[in-house]
Amino acid sequence: MINRRKSEPGGFPLEPGSGWPAGLDLQSSVSDGLDGELLAQKAGLDGSNWRMLLYPLAAIETLSEPLGRLALDTENSNPFYHPLCLAAGMHRSFPGDTRLLVVWETIGGEDKARFMLPVTQHGSGYLDHPYLEAVSSPLIPLTDPLLLGEDTEDFLSSFAELCRVAFSNGLPPLRFPFLNAGSCLTRLAWQGGFHGFTVVAQPAGRMQSIGRLDVAGPGKSDTGRLMAHRRELDGMGETDYERAGNPLDVLLRYEEFLLLESSNRTMGSTLPLHRLKKMAAFARQTVYGMAQQGRCEIFTLRVSGRAVASLVMLRSGGSWFAWKLAVSQRYRMFRPDLVLIDAVTGEVASEPDFERVSWPGISVPGLSGICPGSVEQVRLALAATPEVANSLARPGSGPGIVERMRDFFVRS
Repeated sequence: MINRRKSEPGGFPLEPGSGWPAGLDLQSSVSDGLDGELLAQKAGLDGSNWRMLLYPLAAIETLSEPLGRLALDTENSNPFYHPLCLAAGMHRSFPGDTRLLVVWETIGGEDKARFMLPVTQHGSGYLDHPYLEAVSSPLIPLTDPLLLGEDTEDFLSSFAELCRVAFSNGLPPLRFPFLNAGSCLTRLAWQGGFHGFTVVAQPAGRMQSIGRLDVAGPGKSDTGRLMAHRRELDGMGETDYERAGNPLDVLLRYEEFLLLESSNRTMGSTLPLHRLKKMAAFARQTVYGMAQQGRCEIFTLRVSGRAVASLVMLRSGGSWFAWKLAVSQRYRMFRPDLVLIDAVTGEVASEPDFERVSWPGISVPGLSGICPGSVEQVRLALAATPEVANSLARPGSGPGIVERMRDFFVRS
């Protein structure tokens, strides 16, 4: 039997300089924030004006208010591209040449961000020119942009025209290494008539994920193994399941996560945070800032008060995303990771606004048995010519794992 203790999201704000990381102020002024490099613009039939601009990553603080609204209005969006994460990763986990690609719609004198994507420039190696790629790393496992879902067809039409103009003006090709196949952007690859540039989508694997409408659950053999692991853990002491959502509790649980990770073997994660000070600081500021907005919780499984598994989860709307998992070396043979994952899945799936739980940053043996669902991901490439787009979308394109890890650890 697993007892449950829950810490509610919310809590008091901590003042800068108090020893705790301060969250990004989403109320900052943006009066001077719309002066990035103009790549393209077009006039809409309804009197609106669409613009595509490129900003340095440092502009995230100036643009925090409109991009924060975009993140709030974009249900089930990529939490790793939330302005809080981008601000926390500046000078820590993002390359120095990272830029923000933003599409604005201006109507009635009001600027509204409709699309935002952090990009960095890569050399192609086998092509004669560089290209822009959505930022990804071991800590940024998804590259879906923040994209306002209202008036999707109008947005796609305007976005396609902006890309056509931008490519004709010399914008490098654009590549998404891991994009949800259900994204409206993939429609560009299936719809013709966008003269002046090419869009190509290729399969990029599947991500473990269970949605609200998915009825498949663990099979009999997986359920039996889970019950056996629970009995084994119960036999070693009182088993407690803890859910921390209050910002201060999340910080405390995060420090406990680092201790568990540093003193024991980490399972389901290829990147031990405690070995990389900048990455640990980035994650610390991210979990605190996201917890302030109710977007981060940490789940812990304990045996006789001792943490045996810890899971960091980010959320966006009704969608949950697993980020980091640490497991005790002493108890790992009893699979507390699977017991915790099963408990977390059942917990979040019971909430009224639940849409989906995904595991982009977690890979452990047996996960597919507990979470049998998955979603397809694609590599999406946008370029001025079919040859370049096909080259960037094919398997093995883009920077290799050696280059990615080298750049990542240099920044660490």
